[in-house]
Amino acid sequence: MNEEALGWFHCGRCGHLFQSPLDDDGRICEKCGQNPSTFGEAPQPTKAVHPTQSPQPENSPSPGVVESALPQKRSVRKRRENPLVFKIVVAWLVLVMLFALAARHFWKEDDRLGTQVRAPINPPNELGDEERAILEDALPQCSQSLGGFLASSAPEQRNQYVWRPISVAGKMARFYAMNPLLQVTPTDVKIIERRLLKLETGLAIVSEWEVVDGRKLDAVFHKEDGEWRLDWEQFVRNGDQPWPLFLAGNGGEVGEFRLMARLKLNDEKLRSDQLSLVLYSPRFGYPWDPGNASPEFLIPRSSDNGRLLAAAFNARKSGKSPFDGSIKNFDPEEMIRIRVRIRRQADNKGRVFTIEKVIACHWLAIDEPGLAPLSEEQAAEEEAAIKNPVQPPLPEE
Repeated sequence: MNEEALGWFHCGRCGHLFQSPLDDDGRICEKCGQNPSTFGEAPQPTKAVHPTQSPQPENSPSPGVVESALPQKRSVRKRRENPLVFKIVVAWLVLVMLFALAARHFWKEDDRLGTQVRAPINPPNELGDEERAILEDALPQCSQSLGGFLASSAPEQRNQYVWRPISVAGKMARFYAMNPLLQVTPTDVKIIERRLLKLETGLAIVSEWEVVDGRKLDAVFHKEDGEWRLDWEQFVRNGDQPWPLFLAGNGGEVGEFRLMARLKLNDEKLRSDQLSLVLYSPRFGYPWDPGNASPEFLIPRSSDNGRLLAAAFNARKSGKSPFDGSIKNFDPEEMIRIRVRIRRQADNKGRVFTIEKVIACHWLAIDEPGLAPLSEEQAAEEEAAIKNPVQPPLPEE
């Protein structure tokens, strides 16, 4: 009996070595029960499962086969976003940003004006304890008055923030009939100087303010009915009519004005007994730019007007101002502020202007002159010194 020729075969699927007839094209691996060939996909017979063996899943590894060492892809479960948490985080970030912006604005605008503002920066160190206490208490009210005045869009609204509103109501109506309302935004203004003045009418606060566009404002406040209110006549440099119109011959023949004055110096006038004066209309917000000059005014040095003006010019040369002399002065060099009553007359030469009275050497709405005029003896000595100047000694050869 011829034995069937056998050969050894290697299973390409599980790696088992087994014997099988050489002419058997449908050989099956004894180990895994599959076609040992890895080329092509020959149909594989169904392997009978032993009753004691449980069927294995198709993709499960065969018994005895070592799993591949290559990393297998792990299923990653996509995290589900929580919209509520996202909204809370966004809201928190918005609140933080708003807080930062508010804090930045608060510190930047710390000394800015408004209808209601906090106290400005601390007074200078040279102030006394009493003066400092008064200023610390009064400056918030002053800021509120000035801010409310600037924010008002009609004269009748501004009247509630001014000192002596009943007496100035008519003046305000006439002033704004010929002049536009001042255009200054309260939040664009900050305080830079302040000082307490002791007047015959009571205490007053002199202050200097700076606008973001470079303009300079000076405001005086008086206490009335428990409130610090704006000296409106001083603030707007009120006059009976616009100064240029008065010089042009319009309006009444006599008018009261708040102006700036400068001595006109030349050899002829220096040796006379008269002051040669030129007047300028102040430009609101620009004290360093006085505008066009008026015709020349001649005032006798020995007169009341001359002695008061001489005292004011002497104080200006020494860097002082009326009353306490310590407030910062933005006016042009060698110029003083005066409140005067002037008469205009016409003759065959044209218009002639005469200063009837120098009421004060400041713009406040009070009649105090602001400083003591020179005495008659002082005026005479000054006039003599001008007429007969002391010649410097000649240098020795």
